Amino acid sequence: MFFPIMVDVEKFNILVVGGGKIAYRKINQLLKYHAKITVIALEVCQDIKNIKENLYIRQKEFEIEDIKGYNIVFAATDNIELNAKISKYCISEKILVNSVDNHKNSSFINMGFFETEIEDSKTIVAVSSMGKNPKKTKKLKNMMKEYLNK
Repeated sequence: MFFPIMVDVEKFNILVVGGGKIAYRKINQLLKYHAKITVIALEVCQDIKNIKENLYIRQKEFEIEDIKGYNIVFAATDNIELNAKISKYCISEKILVNSVDNHKNSSFINMGFFETEIEDSKTIVAVSSMGKNPKKTKKLKNMMKEYLNK
């Protein structure tokens, strides 16, 4: 069962396996919080290539040994079997892993969140469906954001 938690991503070595649109969205979210990220993918989309800070791109075929030295891994490929293999390895090595295509293969999931000001204080509001309904989570997040920003 998942437990809601906030993590200081600046203190972790983060790996994103995959170079497409979903990987880009994950990277973009992480970079807002000053994460330092390595991307490994044979093909990398232009949006990822355009990122200039806190991102190291290794354009190569992924190998399971590439995971060594990382604390947090995002399996963000378009290959279901590879994402499952990455997840299985990470879990066996006690490395936090998020498989973008199957929350059941993940040791953590991302919550829908936004930042807002409440009584002159920066606040992060987060919501989760425990990985079961991301569309519903996004809708609820947007409703909350609209309400709080009135």
